[in-house]
Amino acid sequence: MKQFFCESCGKSVQERDDICPHCGAFFVALRCPRCGFQAKRHRFAKGCPNCGYLSDQLDPFRPLEPHDGAAQKRRPVPGWVFWLAVGALAVSMLVLSIVYVRL
Repeated sequence: MKQFFCESCGKSVQERDDICPHCGAFFVALRCPRCGFQAKRHRFAKGCPNCGYLSDQLDPFRPLEPHDGAAQKRRPVPGWVFWLAVGALAVSMLVLSIVYVRL
């Protein structure tokens, strides 16, 4: 059986405790450094349940998911944005060449 201890007073506490019954210290949840998922220690027994960080099934090429578990869809960029950028670049090159020639 695992034993847990308070970091403030060093006395034994239960895993399910949120507050130390001896000194009143508040126990915070663990946070996954990869995806930010927060939960109690027992949820991380086999790695992060959200992204698989430190688990045996970790796929290094798996894209990160938001910590709330809901996948966010990216909207595609409209094609006109590309042509707008090309046009702006062409106009700026034209202006710069005219300014350079007049110098």
